[in-house]
Amino acid sequence: MDYIPAIRNEQDFRNVDREEWLRLVEAILEKSIYEILLLDLGDSINGLYQILENCGRIYTPYIDEGIAKAKLDQYEKSLRISGHGEILSRTVKKRIGRTKMQERYLPGKRGRLRKMNERRAELIYGQVLQRMDMTRETGDEELQELIRMTLEEVSEKEYLPLNEKD
Repeated sequence: MDYIPAIRNEQDFRNVDREEWLRLVEAILEKSIYEILLLDLGDSINGLYQILENCGRIYTPYIDEGIAKAKLDQYEKSLRISGHGEILSRTVKKRIGRTKMQERYLPGKRGRLRKMNERRAELIYGQVLQRMDMTRETGDEELQELIRMTLEEVSEKEYLPLNEKD
């Protein structure tokens, strides 16, 4: 197994168009010893859905909690709306453990406070989803702007500690 590290500059990553990605994948599969190519793709990839259409199997990791499930549902809905719903027939969902960020906000040692933070986070997440255009892919920068606007709106209505805005 070999590993090609990701592009370090996100802007460079965004400048690669789908045809370039498809040519790279095709070249690797045709001109190398590899029969299987494992890609770690995100929504910052131009032409993501078209690239996924060329994949025999798509593994989608998820965590078992409200916000993550809502994001997965939004992704699946976006695939269907955009005419790429057949990708779901080749998708294998894989449940994974919690991240440090989730441990910080989900119920645990501080119980009630963490439950309150989880409910607040889910409400804010719902507000972000309502602002999103579900008929097209939303890039990282646009999503960050939607999150920033939503947090500003929420913080105008109630006190929101700085450590909860990350």
